[in-house]
Amino acid sequence: TVEEPSTKQDPFFLQNLMYDFPFDTTTINSLTIQITIPTGMQTFIIDDLHLESINARTNKIECILEESSRLHYQLFVANHHLCETCKRKELYDCQQVPQKFEKELSIKLTQPNAQAFIKCHYLGDDESEFKLTTTQHHQASETESFLVIKGVLDNQAKLVSDNIIIVDKKLTGVLAKQENKNLMLNKNARVISIPKLKINSQKVSCSHGATVSPLDPDALFYLQSRGVGSCEAEQMLVEAFLGWG
Repeated sequence: TVEEPSTKQDPFFLQNLMYDFPFDTTTINSLTIQITIPTGMQTFIIDDLHLESINARTNKIECILEESSRLHYQLFVANHHLCETCKRKELYDCQQVPQKFEKELSIKLTQPNAQAFIKCHYLGDDESEFKLTTTQHHQASETESFLVIKGVLDNQAKLVSDNIIIVDKKLTGVLAKQENKNLMLNKNARVISIPKLKINSQKVSCSHGATVSPLDPDALFYLQSRGVGSCEAEQMLVEAFLGWG
């Protein structure tokens, strides 16, 4: 249970849990962490928990929001050559992950006026594979959740994004959104986006969307015509796509 509020400047890092509750990750295949955000609490969570053992490549984070609580959750994982030279990171927690990695995120808004804002970034190259499964479960009226996923894929990287919004029966005033945007740097990269809605109430607003696009050749030409090298131009466009500028 979150006992005190946190801010973007002083966020709550999940990796710190490993110091408070140490265990041998080589003995497990998966890990589930449940976090309760009490009434009226606001917290910023940076998910820097990426298990390094060969077996434990899957972990699940479950966040339970009580009345008038607010969650800001950020996940940034990378296995990409641009990450090594990036000079302007939005966060200072860029994490290298195993070549095959899975993350499951469950957000449960259990009481009125709870709000959740989730941002997930993935940079992949070579033959890296990343699977992200998310659930935004609205169990109370007057709740909001926003999910933004941005993937940058090069070479033969693969991203599977399986995302669902669930709204229980007889709820009102629910606002829920999903956005999945992907930038393809190579024609051999793959994105599988599976957005889903399970809406059991009528007076709610829920939406989802997914896009896949290559680098804009006109933008690349413009930057290079202004003396920017090809590699630097590509990096600038990737950073702009991710919103780091």
